[in-house]
Amino acid sequence: MNIVIFGPQGVGKGTQAKLLASHYALKHISTGDALRESIKSGAPIGKIANNFIQKGEFVPDDVVNEIVEKDLAKHTNGWILDGYPRNLEQVEYLHSALEKLDQKIDYIIVLSAPHSVLVERMNQRREIENRSDDIEQIIEKRLELFREKTKPVLDYYNEHNIVKTLNGVGEIEEVNKYIIANIESLKQG
Repeated sequence: MNIVIFGPQGVGKGTQAKLLASHYALKHISTGDALRESIKSGAPIGKIANNFIQKGEFVPDDVVNEIVEKDLAKHTNGWILDGYPRNLEQVEYLHSALEKLDQKIDYIIVLSAPHSVLVERMNQRREIENRSDDIEQIIEKRLELFREKTKPVLDYYNEHNIVKTLNGVGEIEEVNKYIIANIESLKQG
């Protein structure tokens, strides 16, 4: 089973993706985690990514596409993709890569939450994880960029009837049970 978990920053994609990966024995592929690891290790790709992340901008497609394709090729027994695709160009690239790998997306889970909840969660995350991209001006810029760039992605996938939009607000375990129940319902047909 291959799942894309989708939604704005702070909605809980990473947290839920990890739980779903464990529940369904899937590989969790997080573009954000991969980019942060590249930055931390001082890798050339991390240096490029850091320049964009610090400004609240999306990392260029070619950088993110390379990371995703390598991870997808390594994990052919099911995965949950977190933080990708974020624009229509990435959608095209993803489908081309999946076609080469004889894979497809089974489900897209979209998590939603009110703006105030997203901002509050990212402020809490900054305090806990000390993430430099979770400061007020960057938070607002990233949320606006998400709304602007990713709406066409959702419109595209909604046409293919593999999208389930769910409320991402609540206790982590409750949201996770709700997501699993909806995936099971989708699997039933």
